[in-house]
Amino acid sequence: MMKRWQIWVLASWTFQLFGQTIPVGSPYFENRMRDCQLLGRVNSESSFCVRPTNYQRSLGIINFYGMGSIAMEGDTVKEYHLQRFDTILVRKGAESGNPKYKYRVIQALPFVGIMQYNGHHPFGWQDGLRIPNKGAQIYMSGGVEYYNSWLDLRFQPELLYAQNLPFENPPYRVLTIDMPDRFGLASYKKFHWGQSHAYVHLGSIDIGFGSENLQWGPCVKNSIILSNNAPGFKHGSIKTNKPIKTRWGSFEFAYVAGNLKRSGLYPYSTTPDVGKPWPYIQAKDIVYTASNKRYDKLFNGYMLSFQPKLLPGLFLGATRVLLNDTVYGKAAYLRIISKSPKWLDEYGPGVKVVNDNQLLSLFARWMMPESHAEFYIEWGRDDFFWDLQDFITQPEWTSVYTMGFQKVVPKGGKNVNQYYKVSGEITRLTSPSSAWSRGGHVWPGFYSHGAADYTNEGQVLGAGIGPGSNMQWLQVDKVDGFNTRSLMFERVQYKIDMFYWYMTEWRLGNPYKSDDSKLWVDWGFSYIEQRKMGHSLIRFKVQMLKTYNYNWWYKMGAVDEGFRFSGLNPWSLNSEISLVHQF
Repeated sequence: MMKRWQIWVLASWTFQLFGQTIPVGSPYFENRMRDCQLLGRVNSESSFCVRPTNYQRSLGIINFYGMGSIAMEGDTVKEYHLQRFDTILVRKGAESGNPKYKYRVIQALPFVGIMQYNGHHPFGWQDGLRIPNKGAQIYMSGGVEYYNSWLDLRFQPELLYAQNLPFENPPYRVLTIDMPDRFGLASYKKFHWGQSHAYVHLGSIDIGFGSENLQWGPCVKNSIILSNNAPGFKHGSIKTNKPIKTRWGSFEFAYVAGNLKRSGLYPYSTTPDVGKPWPYIQAKDIVYTASNKRYDKLFNGYMLSFQPKLLPGLFLGATRVLLNDTVYGKAAYLRIISKSPKWLDEYGPGVKVVNDNQLLSLFARWMMPESHAEFYIEWGRDDFFWDLQDFITQPEWTSVYTMGFQKVVPKGGKNVNQYYKVSGEITRLTSPSSAWSRGGHVWPGFYSHGAADYTNEGQVLGAGIGPGSNMQWLQVDKVDGFNTRSLMFERVQYKIDMFYWYMTEWRLGNPYKSDDSKLWVDWGFSYIEQRKMGHSLIRFKVQMLKTYNYNWWYKMGAVDEGFRFSGLNPWSLNSEISLVHQF
């Protein structure tokens, strides 16, 4: 019989790729797990709307793209080796059906390194700890995890270094949101607890705390309420680790409460600096001030996803988030439970006024494994309706949405890991027309609410393009196991609400002419390739980006072309290389 210390030594030298969950935004693996569901290779019960997904409990996978793992039942050591590095091993038989099945695993987590370069101005979102940056930035992550049948402990910190090179300040910035376009005037360095967590498994429920990124809803690129755009925040949570089945169908839920950090860069100048000449008027530089980080913000939120028994593959859900501008006591972490969705800002206990804001969303995901396809939508609102009449007459008030699809086309033949995939998504955060009259021309946009804005450490918790912006995304992938080639198209319209509502210089005192076509738009194509080399995955991306009307500026010396004066329209080259290494 093997001694206990021998078991621990053996376990410390035999690893699998990830633990029971794959962190939100992990290169390749998170998307691959969803592809496996569309291909019908894993069960269709998981909604993929409560992420990170516990693939062992939710999908029945023992080891996802690993080299092997150690599972210990008493003093018996059983090693799971995969037939191939690019296949999955599904838990079967007594191992999944026997509640007395016990195991203990200790493992090294993979090293993840990413280097990104933006040539002209910041571009890129949904990347966690990374910041809007010109020049190079380097991200690194790694760690260790222990888990057994009732406990999961993960330590996976993150490090970031960004050059944060100077670029031209915009003429205006969005009001009432801690969302700096540049993080100070010097290079940026950050240590973060990253994708760390501690959970206790109570059947289908997990209770614990962590700092890992969370994502709610079915969206791939731009989730409306919660995504991995900002760094993860310290939180406690109660959530399902697999769907809970009832006679009517299965459901998943999550409740999260935690503290959001301020960037220390807000408030900052939001209007042009006096004396700056046309056409390159600019706001003042953003400077870090320690006193601006004095108070944390409070996050309360919950979500629910339901799959009707009569409509398998259809997931319907809702999310609700409550923000406070300060943490005024322990009871505040449960305030969303007792607070009706219909409410106004109010005073909390203590000496500080509690500035509240609420975000809601409804979502749906329709998955069709037989067709290897899915459609999804998330519709959000930054205010509850006043009454039924308000909802019926103006349901679009303060509303935004993301909708998208994915279609997988197997290549055929014996190799089931070869397929093509087409994905697309449209996100609209621009205010509806009713905001012009009902908002009194002052509504600052979705996610904006002064001291109770929807950000963590200076980045939006939802769709990273930010208030008043729109985005379209289309991508085609050719997949052969770990080896992939992709072509991606992206188009972003920036801060349209701000342009039409606040940038009066573009209408009054404009030495060119009133020009409502002067929208700032980035669009471009990216080529992405990934290759497996030994125990490593190498991925590189090259992007050619075209910008129309950068910073809403006119080209120096532009002449009247009839429809418009020429804008400042530069080309830029961006790139990214990432490494995932399994020890």
